[in-house]
This record gives sequence, structure tokens and C-alpha cells, in this order.
Amino acid sequence: MQAHIFKNGFLGRPLRAKGFEHREAAVGWQVLTHNLWVPARLEQKAALAQAA
Repeated sequence: MQAHIFKNGFLGRPLRAKGFEHREAAVGWQVLTHNLWVPARLEQKAALAQAA
């Protein structure tokens, strides 16, 4: 399921960057976005659990 979320949620459908260099840069930015998003969601979930 994680790969599905990453592929469709972060990369978009279709990947709009044209040319290998642009696609490579777009994927790099999407990986960074995903890697920042995951810990933020975990922290948010922990804070909600602690408040309950």
C-alpha cells in the first residue's frame, strides 16, 4: 500500500516532467516530500493518542 500511495499521491498521474533529467528531479523532490510527510504524520498520530 505504501508504494501505491507514493506513486499516485506524491508523483501524480501522469508524471508531467518531460525528459529524463526533469523526471529524475521531479522524483527526487517527491521522495523528499514523502520522507518529510511520513514522520510528520507519525508525530501527529502520537500527539493525538497522547491527548486521548
